[in-house]
Amino acid sequence: MDKKQQPTDKLLSEVYKQFENDEKGQELQFLNAAFDFLNRRSAILAKPGISTKVLQMVHSHIDIAKKQEIESQSLNQKKTSGITSETTKSISENEAKQLMDVDKEDNGNFNDLDKESDEDNGPPPPPGNGGKTDKYVWTQSLSEVEVTLEIDANLRGKNLKIVIKKRHLFVAIKGNESTPIIDGKLSSDVDIDDSTWTLDKDNNKSTKTITITLTKLKGMTWWDCVIIGDPKIDTSKIEPENSKLDSLDDETRQTVEKMMFDQRQKMRGLPTSKEIEQQKILEKFKSQHPEMDFSNLQNVGMPSAFSNQ
Repeated sequence: MDKKQQPTDKLLSEVYKQFENDEKGQELQFLNAAFDFLNRRSAILAKPGISTKVLQMVHSHIDIAKKQEIESQSLNQKKTSGITSETTKSISENEAKQLMDVDKEDNGNFNDLDKESDEDNGPPPPPGNGGKTDKYVWTQSLSEVEVTLEIDANLRGKNLKIVIKKRHLFVAIKGNESTPIIDGKLSSDVDIDDSTWTLDKDNNKSTKTITITLTKLKGMTWWDCVIIGDPKIDTSKIEPENSKLDSLDDETRQTVEKMMFDQRQKMRGLPTSKEIEQQKILEKFKSQHPEMDFSNLQNVGMPSAFSNQ
């Protein structure tokens, strides 16, 4: 343990114990208490752009926790079929060897599947379901996109020219409009009236942060980039838990999850939920009418994903 962490660990451990019997969960109540303390002692959570920084911090700790869990599992929890030294004592040597061989084969297949899955999935999206370029970082929710970029700390709002149009974003320092920081067509339409920008100074940084909030005109969709031509993210990798689906009503949540499923299916060249349903209807109809010839039906509007079935 880092010596610098020892004093704070002792204090935090005492606070942590206060929620030991909390029915809502000790860990979550501890985190909630920390945020409640900040709200009562400061206004940091109300500052423009702070949501992005907090999300990045949370996701950073989540990534560390996941890595530690994976390392722990690989060291202490290897996948086995339950064959132990006690098991081998109660069966013959040949039987034990056969079982161990099966176990090794299963592990090999399991690892191959994991490897294939990792290769298919690729890297996860950056925190906040967004991405970054050499000029800005962006995150998104179902309703809005947040773009942040760093500028010289000596600049003020009056030194900036930021123009948000329905399908275009322009960011430049006045006097240097010919070489803008951002100038391009947006990935999708935005609501000009609800879109805005702020300039914020963090005392711990030598720069200022421009935070541009773009309200999506067409909600319930994911952007793969902010400016057309900039690097894209794979929207099929967006995870529901990163998208605050818990805050949506049941009907809206079902719509979003269906949309995300269809998006992932299309990216993989697989049938969408509608195509799957159509196939089920067709199969039912075929079973009810065995006297009919359906051999040429695939050429009449059936999804290509079913052509090999």
